[in-house]
Amino acid sequence: MMNRCLLAVGVVFISILQLVFGKGQVSLDSHNFDKILSKFHTTLVKFDAAFPFGPKHEAFLVVAETSKHKPDFLVAEVGVKDYGDRDNEDLVKRFKLDSKQFPVYLLFVQGNEKPYSYHGSSDEDYSADKIISFVRSKDTGIWIGAPGCLQDFDRLAKQFIQSACPHQRKGLLKSSEDLWDNVQTQSARRSAEVYVKTMRKLLELGGAAARSATMPPGHGGNEEKSTNENVKTDSNKDKGSESEYLSREKSRITGLLREKMSDQKKEDLKARLNILDSFALYVRKDGENSVRDEL
Repeated sequence: MMNRCLLAVGVVFISILQLVFGKGQVSLDSHNFDKILSKFHTTLVKFDAAFPFGPKHEAFLVVAETSKHKPDFLVAEVGVKDYGDRDNEDLVKRFKLDSKQFPVYLLFVQGNEKPYSYHGSSDEDYSADKIISFVRSKDTGIWIGAPGCLQDFDRLAKQFIQSACPHQRKGLLKSSEDLWDNVQTQSARRSAEVYVKTMRKLLELGGAAARSATMPPGHGGNEEKSTNENVKTDSNKDKGSESEYLSREKSRITGLLREKMSDQKKEDLKARLNILDSFALYVRKDGENSVRDEL
C-alpha cells in the first residue's frame, strides 16, 4: 500500500512539473536541484548555456519525451549563465564541469555515489538516439526503450547476451519465438522478427565457436593444450564474433540510412538499429561494457 501511495505521489509530482515546463523536461537550479533529484530513482540532467536552442537542444527535447510516462525517471536541464548573477555556476563547480564542453549530460542513479557523465565530440554525438543509448547502457533498473524496441524482448536480449550457456540461450530464443507469435500489431511484429533473427544469428556464431573447440589440435606444439584452454579461448573468440557481427550490421544499416528511401523504410531501419543496440549494449570486452562513459 505504501509503495502504491509513493508511486501515486510521484506521478502527480511529475505531472505538475510537466505542466509547468512542458515537453517532459524540468528546469533545475541551485535551490531545487537536490530536492527534486531526491524524489526520483534516475535523473538525466543536461547542463547547458541558459536559453539553449538549435539541433542539440531539440534532440534533448526528444529525449525528454521518453520520460513523460515513467514515474521513476526524470529528464531535466540546468541553464548556466556566465554573466550577470552567473546563475548555477556553483553546480558547474560542484560537478567539475567545463562550460566549453556544453552541453554535458549527467545521469544520476539513486544508490550510486557519482553520476555517469556524457559529452560528445561532434554534433552527431548529441542526437536523441545517442543520448538514449547512453542512458540504456547504464544499469539503472529502469527500461528506457528506443523507437522500435519492445520491453519484453529487450529483457530477453539482455539475458541472451549475458548467458554463456548454449542450452539457456536456446531457451531464451524459444521464449522470444513464442512472444513473437503473440504480438498483435504489425509494427511490433516487425520488431519481434528482428530480435528473433538476431538471436538465431548469434546462436549460429556460438555454434561455430563450439565446433571449433572440439576440433583436433593442429600441428606445431599445440597438442599439449588442454580441452578447457581451447574452450576458454574459443569462448572469447565467440564474444568477439558477436561484437564484430553486431558492429558490422549496425555499420551496414547506418550506411543504408544515408541513401534515399521512403520515410517508412527509414523508420524500419532505425528501429532495427535500435534493436541491435539492445544486444550490443551488453556485449562485454575485456570485462567492460561496450558502451563507455564519455568523460
